[in-house]
Amino acid sequence: MEQPVQLVLDNLYELKKAHQRLIAGKTPTAQGEKDADRALGHVLKSLEDSRLDELYRRVIVPAQPRDLNAAQIAAAAVSATRLLARETAAVRDLRVRSADVRRAIAGLQKEPKRATKPVAELAELGQTLETLHQAAKVRLEKARKETRKSKKESKKQLWRGIWSAIFGVGLIVANTRLPAAAAVSYSVGLSALHQAGRDLSED
Repeated sequence: MEQPVQLVLDNLYELKKAHQRLIAGKTPTAQGEKDADRALGHVLKSLEDSRLDELYRRVIVPAQPRDLNAAQIAAAAVSATRLLARETAAVRDLRVRSADVRRAIAGLQKEPKRATKPVAELAELGQTLETLHQAAKVRLEKARKETRKSKKESKKQLWRGIWSAIFGVGLIVANTRLPAAAAVSYSVGLSALHQAGRDLSED
């Protein structure tokens, strides 16, 4: 099952780079958006792999902590450097920093119930990522009209948001390879997705 998981991670990394270029203005806006949309399409396509879907249903779905005390799990995760290192290594292909994992764990501590929502199908993760991708483009368009100082802060928050979205999906998918840790990993990944939603909201 290594191949479909790796393909998703590789495509997520390309999506990450496309958004980096778009936000930094390294390519003309229209081309940058086109590149990001194409990269997203590749991610969504790779999430449709039936082998990956079967693995997700077999490993992740049964482990989703519907009644689990996620706050206790998060507290244990914060104190366990071994867990932090494992989660960082699981998505090393996305060039994840330990600080990214710590941020997701902190979000899980603050709102444990929001990070225990069941996601029955991989398609739902893809839909969530697509929604956040579109929100990032809208936020970027608004940021371009702001003052220089405000624009800088908006772009910083925008990048945090889209990166949290990519990281969250990547972590959940990557940890299909680690069944014993699926419950914690799922909650941390979902926490990152919730953080992305906050960072990319229009408020």
